[in-house]
Amino acid sequence: MISLVIDAVIVALLGAALGYGWIISRRVTRLMSLLTELEPMVRAFSEAVDKSEESVKDLKAAAEVANQRIEPRLTAAHPDSDATFATRRRAAAAAAAAAPTPAAPEPAAPAAPVGLMQLGASKADLVRSFFETSRSRAV
Repeated sequence: MISLVIDAVIVALLGAALGYGWIISRRVTRLMSLLTELEPMVRAFSEAVDKSEESVKDLKAAAEVANQRIEPRLTAAHPDSDATFATRRRAAAAAAAAAPTPAAPEPAAPAAPVGLMQLGASKADLVRSFFETSRSRAV
């Protein structure tokens, strides 16, 4: 009698496990189809981010070039203004050095990135590896 009850409980638990596995399988299949649909959008977004980073670098370089071009003109137009600012800076630095200030603790270094970013992988490589991994697991 007890063995019959134990067998019934085991069969019920196996049935519940099979049902749960079937539900999870359907959800994973649906997720994989959504990821496949999202792949072009994620790639386009990744490329847009890369382009924007390049644009920022180009803008910084252009600003530096413009600064180097205009600095001699400003110095020629106002030769004494740089000396005045330099004198004020030296006076402020001397005053700061004369006043004792407690040493501030150095800020903690940021934690190193974890995972593929630590190896120097680009965002495009990360996106590509994500979708390749998800495809290989789906097969």
